[in-house]
Formats: sequence, structure tokens, C-alpha cells
Amino acid sequence: MFGLAQWSEESTFVDLENKDIGQELAKDYVATVAKKCRSAAKRRANAANNNSGTTVGQKTEVDNKEVYACIIENLTK
Repeated sequence: MFGLAQWSEESTFVDLENKDIGQELAKDYVATVAKKCRSAAKRRANAANNNSGTTVGQKTEVDNKEVYACIIENLTK
């Protein structure tokens, strides 16, 4: 069996004999980027709500276009 182990962070093992390894790693990377972008957009929306003194019906929502733009920007770096 041939594999790749990583010691710089929490121990992981990736089986390199898996023919879909590139696709799996890409999915994981995109999911990580999307999670970071959604979290950042949510923090900005919450900050806007906290600083503007809005009422419950006027809360700022997460802008999905902003999240999409963030994902695209990070994937094209």
C-alpha cells in the first residue's frame, strides 16, 4: 500500500491508490473555502446588525452573491 502521511498538523493518512483522490481533495478544498467565506459573510452581517441598531424585522442577511464572489476569488488565486 502506498500512501501519504502528514505530520505538520493532526495526523492524517491519504490512500494514494484511490483513483478519485484528486476529486476528493478538490471537494474538501472547495468545502473549506466555502465554509470560510460563509463564516466571514455571517460575521459581517452580524456586525452590521449590531452596529446599526436595527429591529428584528430589519436585520441584515448574509449576501449570497458576496459569498459566491469570495469563493470564486479564493479558488482563482
